[in-house]
Amino acid sequence: MVLNLKMINTEIFSQLNNLKFKNINVYDIEIYPNYFLICYTSISANTDRIINKKEDLEIKFIDSRDESFARRIYDLFKFDLDNLTLWVGYNNTSYDDNIIAYICKHRAEATDKDKFLKDLKNLSDSIINNSKVEEKIWINFSSVDLIKEIKVFGKKSINNLSLKDIELNLGMEIEKEESQSFNENVKDFEHVIKYCKHDVWATAVIAMMSFDDNFYNVSNVFNKLFLYDLYMTEQIENLYLTEGDWKYKQLFFRINMSLPSLAAEYFAKEKKDELFFTVNNEIKITKPKMPKALEIYEKRKKDVFCKIDNFVIAGKEISFGDGGIHTANNDELRFYRNVYNFDVTSYYPSFLEKLKDIANINLKKYKRIKAERIELKKKKDNISQAKQNAYKLALNSLTGKFNEKREYNAFYNPSVYLSITNTCQILLVDLAERLSDYISLVQLNTDGIAFVLKENSNIEQIRKIIRTWENNFGFNLEESFFARFFERSVNEYLAITDTGKIKVAGKTFANFKTHGGEIGFTDPIANILYNTFSKASNNEFDEIVRLIVETVNELIDNKEYQQLQFNLKATATEKDKIIRSDSEEVDIRTKGTRAFLTKNGNLSAAKFKFLRRRKGKGKESIKLTFNLFQNDLKYCDLGLSKEKYILISVLELSKIYSSFKRTSTESKFEDFDILVNYLQNLEHCKKYDFESIVSTTQIK
Repeated sequence: MVLNLKMINTEIFSQLNNLKFKNINVYDIEIYPNYFLICYTSISANTDRIINKKEDLEIKFIDSRDESFARRIYDLFKFDLDNLTLWVGYNNTSYDDNIIAYICKHRAEATDKDKFLKDLKNLSDSIINNSKVEEKIWINFSSVDLIKEIKVFGKKSINNLSLKDIELNLGMEIEKEESQSFNENVKDFEHVIKYCKHDVWATAVIAMMSFDDNFYNVSNVFNKLFLYDLYMTEQIENLYLTEGDWKYKQLFFRINMSLPSLAAEYFAKEKKDELFFTVNNEIKITKPKMPKALEIYEKRKKDVFCKIDNFVIAGKEISFGDGGIHTANNDELRFYRNVYNFDVTSYYPSFLEKLKDIANINLKKYKRIKAERIELKKKKDNISQAKQNAYKLALNSLTGKFNEKREYNAFYNPSVYLSITNTCQILLVDLAERLSDYISLVQLNTDGIAFVLKENSNIEQIRKIIRTWENNFGFNLEESFFARFFERSVNEYLAITDTGKIKVAGKTFANFKTHGGEIGFTDPIANILYNTFSKASNNEFDEIVRLIVETVNELIDNKEYQQLQFNLKATATEKDKIIRSDSEEVDIRTKGTRAFLTKNGNLSAAKFKFLRRRKGKGKESIKLTFNLFQNDLKYCDLGLSKEKYILISVLELSKIYSSFKRTSTESKFEDFDILVNYLQNLEHCKKYDFESIVSTTQIK
């Protein structure tokens, strides 16, 4: 499924007129020994053209063929309060920003263009090679780096993802790179410009997605911008900063702060106390009502660090640790139908606002923002939802600061942190006890409870008990329902609603997210398994395998090529060329190439390696093979191998089932013969010739 750019909500950009940043520009640079190029475009001015027609997008450029290029770049990036610009790039913080700052600082030296370009290339090489840069350069313009803002599959960063990786996964066309080395002089300037403009367009698409909550795993840059704008406004107005004050200009260069750090700055009292102040505050824990919760309350009241032995509630063993409460893990994959889930709304922020005073925290402002968020959440327009989400992230991010003993963190206060965590843990135990006669517990974790109803129970009984708990302690719970729930542990699960939407946690299921518009590595195995688990009605291994076979057939027969593509990285040598099915050579020096497991592939895939043990012959190494394609998927008869896709999917499934215990039969599927034997003994696999794969594999 190819990304439909029209999914992007452009209404959000109307809000930019109310922010300090009047312009948001996307940019990219290219550096060669004899050539410098910057391409850039405005997001706010080109919204429709970015989405509808790349060819009509107004992308400007400045290059070193212009004798005044350094001066023009300085004029473009210089600080202008009346026309404040935010520059957005991909991996620009560590690279592009430093190059631009150097040009701005040394623009007068550009009269000797050859030497200036040589200096730029040396600086570029030093950054790329992580060499020591002799000169410390102050970045004097505001910028955001998408590589730091976007999250992929629950990971904290995507530093291992190139822009081409993302383009491939979004189904965007891939502009072929210049075949020459970056250490060689440019001959075809127009091709380099075309290539750079393409990357600016791709970055602009990703940037626009990052403003829109509709895209899974894309951190909303608007959240940060909105909070940042509030922070700057209050700083300027309350501290009476003027344009002549160096602190005033500094405000606009703090956009690269993480959202938690920015939130901490925003909620800080105007006059801060000393860093790492002595904590004398009494730890206050709200008193629960139920027996087990009361028992823990009394123990923790005397000693906040006292050990709490595991106990059972509603059929589940509960582990009560210093870091949080959760249902105890065991080494098996469990399956549940019709799971109800109740999460406490803004659990930690709701508790925090109940405190009378916290050193260094402006609680009055904190409560005001929380109240505004609740009101905004009631509205259904896109702007209000974007704002409330910004508030939510800011409020939630503050809690961790209380337990973060770092220099310059004036919020460090373990007393507050333990008050929050202990109270919230104990009250969840209280809730679980109240429900225990009516439910079988699935999970109890941090801020929520998941369960299935007992035979003679109904959800209205549950809701009535929950309302009583809410009234007792002053919290609210949000209800959700999952038709299917696969769980390895409390932090490792795949939950699927009756409409097909999913919620995932942990690395076991981290990649089980598909559909156009997702950002991350193209992972056909994850796509196949996600589609498979979405159909499952139990967790029997053989049944899941049957559904894998069904899913592979559906995807291939329906030509769902994007869900089946791999991303092949560039090779180390220039001479590596692969013959694809239409006999045309493909230069795979490009940073991104689409690859598929085909019947007659000729590139071995080390990732999918099997061993075959033959009596008297030792071991054979079997590798599945690829074929490569660029941007012509809709025109090609790919000749995909169902056998290969089934093999790798079953192999990955076996790892899920045996990731904690390596003693099961499935864990031995790395042996090709065992896996093939297993599959061909299944009724639904007998028509497939898995042995034929060996003839097209690399055998050692």
